[in-house]
Amino acid sequence: MKRLVASIAALVIMAGFALFQWASPSGDSLCPDDPLRGVWGPQRLEVLGECVKVSGIAHSVKEGGDIEADQSADGDVTFNLTVDDEHREKFGPVLHVEIVPVDLARVHAPDEGGHVCVVGTWAWDKTHGIAEIHPAFKVEEC
Repeated sequence: MKRLVASIAALVIMAGFALFQWASPSGDSLCPDDPLRGVWGPQRLEVLGECVKVSGIAHSVKEGGDIEADQSADGDVTFNLTVDDEHREKFGPVLHVEIVPVDLARVHAPDEGGHVCVVGTWAWDKTHGIAEIHPAFKVEEC
């Protein structure tokens, strides 16, 4: 009888794990359900695309611990991306990119002049009148 109970318990646990895996978002997804998660004043952004990928050369990298080190007032680390030719028709020649504070532990600013691939939310900043990736959920050399 104990074996039967143990076997049933094991089956229930395995079925629960399988259902959890099936119901959970893909482990490959870098982007959260909320495309503006962690953004200060999200109402100022109009989402143009969720979980987009773009590549290019990073420049004007601004990072640091305070305003004097050129980190923005909301704590975002920012840089501009000169977009690779294959992405220019969609994104234009230059995109502004922002990494929000909640992601700074796992998303790091690129090196100045580095070729990077960026994954994040493509948005129109209505306040500044520019297209940007904000927030960036992944920035890595590529």
